[in-house]
Amino acid sequence: MAARIGVVAAVVALFVTAAQQPGHAQDSGSASSLAIHLVPYIWLPTIDTTVKYPFLGGGTATTTTSTGPGDYIPKLHFATMLAGEIDYDRFSLATDIIYLSLGASSARLRSFDFGTVHVPIDRDIGVSLQSTIWTVAGGYTVASGNWGNVDVLAGYRMLAVNETTDFSLAAVITRPDGSVALGRSGKLSAGRTIWNGIGGIRGRFYLGDADWFGGGRFYLPFYFDVGGGGSHPTWQAFGGIGYQTRLVGLALGYRYLSFQQGGSAIIQKLALGGPIIVADFRF
Repeated sequence: MAARIGVVAAVVALFVTAAQQPGHAQDSGSASSLAIHLVPYIWLPTIDTTVKYPFLGGGTATTTTSTGPGDYIPKLHFATMLAGEIDYDRFSLATDIIYLSLGASSARLRSFDFGTVHVPIDRDIGVSLQSTIWTVAGGYTVASGNWGNVDVLAGYRMLAVNETTDFSLAAVITRPDGSVALGRSGKLSAGRTIWNGIGGIRGRFYLGDADWFGGGRFYLPFYFDVGGGGSHPTWQAFGGIGYQTRLVGLALGYRYLSFQQGGSAIIQKLALGGPIIVADFRF
């Protein structure tokens, strides 16, 4: 039952990141006011990963995963989130924590490397993924009016990833000294926690000056950030179209979030991109 509840929760609020969504940017004319935002949304990204599993005695095995909603939604074990934002005058502060546990999805075991020796494998495998993303960001509205608003923001984003791979090979993989590197079957596990500072811009542009039905207005939301630290780099972008009343907003768009690491890093890549529906409830 807990797994079923987790699947439903994940579909309704997968990777909720209120600190990063433009739907809750400060409204024009709200100076010297306090507002609290609750921002649930449905995000259905394609998940791409590249991981290098290290071995005792030397060597790494490289795996890649690209899984879409049709593949991972039936295999979700659990997903949860806690997010919120407080706005006062031109200032804002938001925090968000996301957890995702994903069952075995299709992936590829690409190669095994030790030193200068590269052994191509390219074999289907199963990968399980657990990921936590935690973001804290402070913002400041640098421009606002009847046309909309533009905010600058700064903060940090943390990524904690654990990935497990079950593999089955046609033959064992040996090192140059004859020792066994990979048996015919087994399990590989790797994980890392990565911290990054981020900075960016967000906001909205309203379409026309007049109120539409329900006393609201259509607008174009946008968001972009980039940062570094553990990643080289991490970045995120969002754009779409929305409709905002005094207390409730709804936006449709596309969101992309990427973590990149190079060299000998274990987590080489984690990227998520796909359509999103964002709701903004203001209190």
